[in-house]
Amino acid sequence: MEDDWAWMINSFKKYKHLHMYELSQPTKVLEWAKPEGVFVADSTSVNNRYEVLILSLPPKLVSSHTDYSKLTKDRDFKMLSGGFHNQPVHSMAMVSKQHFVTSSPSDTCDMLLWEIQEDKDFIVTKDSFKGQRSETYDATHETCCSSIAGNPHEKFQVARGSVFQNLEVVDLESGKALWSNKVKDNSNHPIGSIDFTDKSSILVCDATNGLLSMFDTRYSSDKETTTHTSSSVKSQSVISHPEEDSQKSEADEESRPNMGTISGPPWTCSINIPSRHNRETTVTEDGGNKLAAVLSPKGEVIVYDLRNVNKPLCSATVTNKRKAFSPCIRWSPTQKNLLSVSGWDDCIKIYDITTFKSQPSKSELAEPMFIHDGHTTTQEEASWVVNHIWHEEEPNLLLSAGSDGSLHAWEWLPT
Repeated sequence: MEDDWAWMINSFKKYKHLHMYELSQPTKVLEWAKPEGVFVADSTSVNNRYEVLILSLPPKLVSSHTDYSKLTKDRDFKMLSGGFHNQPVHSMAMVSKQHFVTSSPSDTCDMLLWEIQEDKDFIVTKDSFKGQRSETYDATHETCCSSIAGNPHEKFQVARGSVFQNLEVVDLESGKALWSNKVKDNSNHPIGSIDFTDKSSILVCDATNGLLSMFDTRYSSDKETTTHTSSSVKSQSVISHPEEDSQKSEADEESRPNMGTISGPPWTCSINIPSRHNRETTVTEDGGNKLAAVLSPKGEVIVYDLRNVNKPLCSATVTNKRKAFSPCIRWSPTQKNLLSVSGWDDCIKIYDITTFKSQPSKSELAEPMFIHDGHTTTQEEASWVVNHIWHEEEPNLLLSAGSDGSLHAWEWLPT
């Protein structure tokens, strides 16, 4: 253990600040809690209960100087409030200052609405919302999980779904579905990620193949022809694979997964739009349009302009590791060209997309501008990063969670 701490202290030279916390159980959930906290939730149970916590951010993250020689674990994160659930929490979304919603891995995308008790150290469940069961769900595939996203423009409005078949927008105050997907294309495909691009538009990533679909929720849900308002694109064919191109055929295309399950980690997507608490326009501050970055289980990143998701802007391969544990991609909310990737090992890599190419080779790895390897230890048991997020207002400040229960808050120094 002493070797671990000596190694970490020596590695702090590339950081402005780095703070650590040891959770009792690893968390797959990281979500900012206003004004200065973060949500975490257990992915494994203790006495058949799963804990949901709000932790305060380390106050020294805003200080001008940190004495690394006096670094000790657990000194800066403190529990503000918490609660318990009988299911592991897979995803979480804020809906108001005092309320947030969670969903557990399931085919139904059931949700719980939680309420933060003011001036108290506990969280309580306020309401529950049953989801529509998927007819094609295969419980043997744990990667087919529920996804949720809060509408930053409408309080208590949430998009949810485990597959395209049960994708819907729900009003949490009335408990009614405001819109539901009636398009039958890919209806049994699992969802990799959901996000609102504006007040009434939802971008959904197909977990099986990276297919991007845009839905306009202003149209009536009973009019099938109007709910799917933009084209979709399969993201598999963007990276150039010279050694594989000669082996492709029409039969290969037909053999691609088209069922409602996937045998490995999912494709996922992130959008570089302003903080969800400040999304007031459909374009970025400099007038440029929003971008979406899709991440494949093979480590391929494909960037699209949301005005035309049929043609990628650029792409890159970010890893040569075959085994993906928990692929995660995040845009920086304050710096439009930066994104981060994790999920193959114990590192988080930050990239500048201006270095990506229009047609890179599979064997050509993109060069990261920064690598956070603080989750690396000298212990024999392997660990990996299960999730990470950028701070919504502070540039270069991130939080990351490891499979060993480690939680890091770090502010990196661009070179």
